[in-house]
Amino acid sequence: MMAKGEQSLIKAKQKASQLLQSNRLADAWSAFEAISRQAPGYYEVWLNMGAIAAMQGQFERAESSLRRALTLKSDLPQGNINMARLLMMRGRSEEALPYLQNYVKLQPNVQEGHYQLGALLDSLGNAVAAEHSFRDALALGENNPVVLVALARVLRSNGKHEEARDRCLQALQLQPNAVAAYLELGNIVRELRDFDEALRCYQRVIELDPNQRESHLMGMAQTYTDLLRFDEALNCYEALLRTNPNSVSGHWNYALLLLLLGRYKEGWDEYEWRWQTPLWQRQPWGKFDKPLWNGEPLTNRTILVYAEQGLGDAIQFVRYLQPLIAQAGQVVFHCPKELMGLFKRISGLQVEVRDYNMARQQSFDFHLPLVSLARIMGTTVETIPADVPYLQTDSERVDLWSRRIKHEGFKVGLVWGGAVNNPSNRIRSVALELLAPLINISGVVFYSLQKGVESESKRVVEEWNIIDLAPELNDFEDTVAAIENLDLVITVDTAVAHLAGALGRPVWTLIYQPTEWRWLLWRDDSPWYPTMRLFRQSFEEPCWPPVIERVAEALRQVVEQKRG
Repeated sequence: MMAKGEQSLIKAKQKASQLLQSNRLADAWSAFEAISRQAPGYYEVWLNMGAIAAMQGQFERAESSLRRALTLKSDLPQGNINMARLLMMRGRSEEALPYLQNYVKLQPNVQEGHYQLGALLDSLGNAVAAEHSFRDALALGENNPVVLVALARVLRSNGKHEEARDRCLQALQLQPNAVAAYLELGNIVRELRDFDEALRCYQRVIELDPNQRESHLMGMAQTYTDLLRFDEALNCYEALLRTNPNSVSGHWNYALLLLLLGRYKEGWDEYEWRWQTPLWQRQPWGKFDKPLWNGEPLTNRTILVYAEQGLGDAIQFVRYLQPLIAQAGQVVFHCPKELMGLFKRISGLQVEVRDYNMARQQSFDFHLPLVSLARIMGTTVETIPADVPYLQTDSERVDLWSRRIKHEGFKVGLVWGGAVNNPSNRIRSVALELLAPLINISGVVFYSLQKGVESESKRVVEEWNIIDLAPELNDFEDTVAAIENLDLVITVDTAVAHLAGALGRPVWTLIYQPTEWRWLLWRDDSPWYPTMRLFRQSFEEPCWPPVIERVAEALRQVVEQKRG
């Protein structure tokens, strides 16, 4: 026979549930809260309290209640999915990930769970894992256009353009007027260089849904940019921003085009919108109580500067710290740990490893992301501070490396690939085999500066008698010392290109198409680095073999001139 107290609790839960079903949220909360005081071990009570608080917009209370439910029963599917949704809604996507993963493990046959996990992974920049999740979702039913388009998007990110196009076409067979499918198909065929088809897709988007004006104009602008029809691209961005002045992606892409065109004054202003993009919103940097520096006097004041982007960007823009040091009481610079040793030799600079929590505890008057210094200092193409070298070397280490790099001949360092986690690496890297036209040039000794060489490339390095320095390059200071002992560096667009340029060493950089903004258009030199020469893919033939042939011919000429 059921105890009287237990009967009372069952009735109370039934009453509370009825109140919730009737949408009497305040009364339902009070009812469940009363039960939780009597029987705090009922996980379903805390689960309902979490749902009610979330519906009322009381998110901290909702999170606390859901955590209590999951403490009592961690394998609760609804608790895990509710917690994931709550954290995502609060902008804490990385924290949401394990809860969504738990939900998928607990409910492996629910397509929506796999789809939501894929979408979250995609938003966190993990397109490879997202692809797996979307494929798992499709395995539970191929007739879902939403999942097909989501899969197409990450397939494009992963360089699988042909399958991505097929998935979009599959979605359009199921739903002929699917706007999202046309939009993604436009993105795919644009990257496949079928520009006419891309323009047709983006036009179809606006025809199907006039509210998609921003997506339509963005796609058209990017396609016109790829076609080198820059006036039309600018018109599209300007029309977009007139319609929606707060469009983050509009301002960001407009900034990249302005900078590419050398319109730095406008471009740097627009570039500040980067902090509103999803990628930078996930960063803690910039979220300080102290003000951003905007050119105020820095006498007897401390400014915190942080390298908010990659290694190459840090090397390119660290040139701006010297004039800052001259006017500030103290400059504290947070940079990637790989560059600390190199940057510590900048006189008057306090260098710290990039750590937001440490930065929050430091005393400073202003803060600023490193790249923003170009805007504040009014940099134009004509006024780029390009006195090189602006990085100091360790003379003892340079001498040590001179004993390692002592072969007779014209010494050339090679880098053919960038960091694998960079989204552009697929198009900026060169297969080592394509460098064959360089190898048999008489009088040249090649040295590999390439880190993380794959097994197939290692075989080619050995066959071609390239001297592999990479195993001995323990840090960037070793790389600097090696470069100082070379006659020339030939590299793809990666940190080594910036490093050689900052050292004032001869460097030839291979530039992919579409061109990244910092290399501007058409020119074969760089105003950022006086000793750099650019070898570009052409618009008509965006591939590496013609570029390598031009590099080989230039190298032959240099070697012949050296011989006299």
